[in-house]
Amino acid sequence: MARQIGIDLGSANTLIYLKDTGIILSSPTVIAIDKGTGKDVCFGSQAKKMLGKTPKHLRVSRPVRDGVITDMDDTTLLISKLLEKTELVSFFARPDAYVCVPCKSTEVERRAVQAAIYEAGTRNVALVQEPLAAAVGAGLKVLSPKGRMIVDIGEGTTECAVISLGEIVVSRSQKIAGSSLDRAIINYLHNERRIEIGELTAERLKIKLGTATPKINRGEGEVIGRNLSNGMAINATVTSKEICYAIRPALASIVHQIRLTLESTPPELTSDICNNGIVLSGGGALLPGIAEFISAELGVKVMVAPKPLECVCVGIGKMLESEGELNKILFKEYQ
Repeated sequence: MARQIGIDLGSANTLIYLKDTGIILSSPTVIAIDKGTGKDVCFGSQAKKMLGKTPKHLRVSRPVRDGVITDMDDTTLLISKLLEKTELVSFFARPDAYVCVPCKSTEVERRAVQAAIYEAGTRNVALVQEPLAAAVGAGLKVLSPKGRMIVDIGEGTTECAVISLGEIVVSRSQKIAGSSLDRAIINYLHNERRIEIGELTAERLKIKLGTATPKINRGEGEVIGRNLSNGMAINATVTSKEICYAIRPALASIVHQIRLTLESTPPELTSDICNNGIVLSGGGALLPGIAEFISAELGVKVMVAPKPLECVCVGIGKMLESEGELNKILFKEYQ
């Protein structure tokens, strides 16, 4: 019997879950390619360190953007390398893969995911709705008739979904998430401080100083960028309050999407959500103060799931290993 794996193909990181084993790989969704030969030079963490620093003959690719495959060949090559690293694929064995996709992805986008994963060396590819997997991984009782709400704030997309009886009742998806916070920091420093920085620097500032509320003070940090006034390098001090101010519009947009989702939810399920609260997953849930910020804006209890970065992948794993109704969710036709 073929081995079964779950894949969380994220814009920032790709995680692979092997049935009866657990998460066996977590790697940045980045690959470096030699332009002349078209062959990979490195991938994962090594390739991510090269972003914005490569010579002309190399190209560093982030083939998944905003939850969507933007380069089929690069995605296939990256996944094949990750599967090769885990020793899951050989001449005699190809695993069955279950891959998460955004709930509002188009038919073309879903087929692109299936084709890329299949060409990377798997035998069969089935799709799983990302919010449903995140809810299972967060420990929510998705088979219960009581409504539960999950908000998965990834790198490329934010998925809001209300789940009852093992299915998504209401959902919304928007391309404002972790990477949007990075861009907001870049734009703030460009416009307000006349300093130009790259994606990796913005991400580091977000992780080190970012907060969802000015009540949380994480101090200050040094940033090295280019002075837009004279083109020279500059070493500047950035405060936690500045980062909070920079990312506030993006966070407000996420709150707006959650509010729209709640407004579209049937009254009985809304009552359940008010009683049980909203659960956050994904890398964006790690932003200090985000649960308190959303709760204050909506007037609903908000909690962060345990190990939010792993929720989606763990959710697929739980469905794979379940022998009951939870397992059947995997085999329902994707709507």
